Amino acid sequence: MSTILYRLALKMQKKSQDNALVTFFDNIDIFSDKKYYGYQKNILVTDIYRPKEYAGKLPVICVIHGGGLYMGDRRLDSYLCQVLAAKGYLVYALDYRLTTQASAREEMSDICAGFRYMEKTLDRYDGDADRVYLIGDSAGAYLGLFTVAMHNCDEFRARLGCRTSNLKIKKMALFSGMFYTYGFHIVGFIYPKQIYPGYHRNKEFKKLMNPEEDHVIKNIPPVLLTSSKGDFIRRQTLRFAKALSKNNIDHKLFFFDNKELPHAFPAEDPRYEESKKVINYIAYKFFK
Repeated sequence: MSTILYRLALKMQKKSQDNALVTFFDNIDIFSDKKYYGYQKNILVTDIYRPKEYAGKLPVICVIHGGGLYMGDRRLDSYLCQVLAAKGYLVYALDYRLTTQASAREEMSDICAGFRYMEKTLDRYDGDADRVYLIGDSAGAYLGLFTVAMHNCDEFRARLGCRTSNLKIKKMALFSGMFYTYGFHIVGFIYPKQIYPGYHRNKEFKKLMNPEEDHVIKNIPPVLLTSSKGDFIRRQTLRFAKALSKNNIDHKLFFFDNKELPHAFPAEDPRYEESKKVINYIAYKFFK
């Protein structure tokens, strides 16, 4: 792993530990450490956040954390999840195995398992199955993008060998996505061999994992993208936004000309003014 990614992962790991048992809002309930099984009988865990007062069924957000696929867990985004619950959403923070334990395909399989768990438990927590959304940051944006696409493309799902669900994601918000895992850039130099063991040099598999191919880009719902000048992989978001425009895919880009805003800033620290702008737009306009 490069020095930049290693330091970022350590920072995220510390943030995850700091957020472990902290509650920031009095008007929400947290149902923590809910366990379920992945496709390979591996144990996965989610935390569920819900407003204390609400009427009728709640809109639902699935949050997939970042960490470069190497570090972190669902509690990296605990503060963000609580902010969203306080704004009237039922929020599931999903875990997945890290690259030290699983390949990228197995990590996507874990997200599929999280979708199946959500599908089974939405009624229990008063979630509305017709209003399910997704937020992913960094590596979580990558996993979310490909997992949602395979839910809408049987051929793609079959080639990845994942068991999907009947959950329908209505819209996505992806922060500083690690969308391109191949290419002449920091992610492409480091990741393929490690996350695609046995397949990283396969030309067909390389094409399969290209987010601009039809089986991905034409099988996703409307998407909101965010990045900034302080995002060390900002070119990935800008490139993907251009691809969405080229393919006439409904999307919105928030790009801030601010070098002080870090990678995945809405999840990294929702207290930035720019983070508040993005999160409020998502909660009150985009996810409606």
